[in-house]
Amino acid sequence: MLRIAFLCSGGGGNLRFVMEAIRLGFLTNAEICGVITDRECPASLFARQNNIPVSECDFSEKDQPSVITRLLDLDPGVIVSNVHKILSSAVVDSFRGKLVNLHYSLLPAFGGVIGVKALSQALDYGVQLVGTTVHLVDDLVDAGSPLVQTAIPVIHGDEIPVLMDIVFRVGCISLLTGVQLIGGDKQIPSGELRSLMEISGRSVLFNPSVASFPEFQDESFWRRLK
Repeated sequence: MLRIAFLCSGGGGNLRFVMEAIRLGFLTNAEICGVITDRECPASLFARQNNIPVSECDFSEKDQPSVITRLLDLDPGVIVSNVHKILSSAVVDSFRGKLVNLHYSLLPAFGGVIGVKALSQALDYGVQLVGTTVHLVDDLVDAGSPLVQTAIPVIHGDEIPVLMDIVFRVGCISLLTGVQLIGGDKQIPSGELRSLMEISGRSVLFNPSVASFPEFQDESFWRRLK
């Protein structure tokens, strides 16, 4: 059984997606073993409503010992870091190779910012492609080895809320593959180095290949995650 822990600060959209992925069988032989937050947030509420162990830790502590202790108690095989704090070197060293982050840009471009800010900076710069990166967490911010990257075409006149909705969906699908790769449940054959998938009318390039499920084209599926 692959045990997945989440570090959260906000709405918990990725947490909700992974929970649905497990429930619907996209991610098999897996469970969410716990959620750690730095504050009370919608992710905390979601965890309690779904009987997921949840705790709040002080990420301002030197070396973040309470975070380390709690993660050791949970014993996860994968840790998804969505918390709006920089993880200490002690945390990274203790769980190196298990920590994964989703960033809303094609890293290393527009790194070091959180959430929609990366997309906003990319559009201000005038890029023709935006994207997402699922990467291992390393000692430097947004500098760990990429596991999954995507490229999403920008259309003239795109507004941030519309494009961000697409980026969120693409990021969730990428995160699913990243979790599988870290957990050892997925290998990428040489013939599946990339795949195209239509998301909200955009042809999105995923590298490496990701699985496609009918629910990814269902608006009600995505509405349930908000």
